[in-house]
Amino acid sequence: MAKIEDGASGAILAGVDAGSRALRVSPRPLDGFGHYRFAGATGILAAVPANSEIFQFRWTDAQAVGLLQFLRIRCTQVAAFSAPQELSMELIASTGFVAAGTGGTQWLPTAQSFKKRSIMPQSRVNELRVATTAALGPGTRNLAPTPLLCHFGWAGGAGQAVIDTTLDLTSSSVEYPFVLHQNEGIAVRFGQTGMGAVGTVRISVEMAWAELAASSI
Repeated sequence: MAKIEDGASGAILAGVDAGSRALRVSPRPLDGFGHYRFAGATGILAAVPANSEIFQFRWTDAQAVGLLQFLRIRCTQVAAFSAPQELSMELIASTGFVAAGTGGTQWLPTAQSFKKRSIMPQSRVNELRVATTAALGPGTRNLAPTPLLCHFGWAGGAGQAVIDTTLDLTSSSVEYPFVLHQNEGIAVRFGQTGMGAVGTVRISVEMAWAELAASSI
């Protein structure tokens, strides 16, 4: 078996199989300040207009970046709509934050919140906001012209089946990750259809991210 050594110390860094020429490695999480995860849900939402935001994540730290690893948004019909209709959601990126969003519930990091390991430092995230019973105020920033993800579902009327609509973003090991620098963020919003007919939904949010030195990526 061939070996790859550290030129300075002579320590073995990796081994290569002579037959298959496969590099032997032990996959590990990214080195950085820490790894974090959040889960939450909105209240019961009704009559939400098109393009209204229900989740916001804003990054303001200049020395670190937020690396988005996983995001899942699920919209579940609670009360039947008066008529069947299309429901759509979008994940959209933003830059140039000047003012934070408003409304809903804001989750700020505390000593142990969001951590995947207790000895990790407190998260540097500045704003993580989830709608309650109304849409969030958008704040002041520049939205990307096109969404990162979009999904369309069908909400049934009275007596019809309940159908979920889901956004799912998972970074693979070979895909370039989505990285948030200072004054950048993401938001989840209803699409161009909004909630037209009478009915209610609840939306759940699951998110995982890593925090790394800005100079490391």
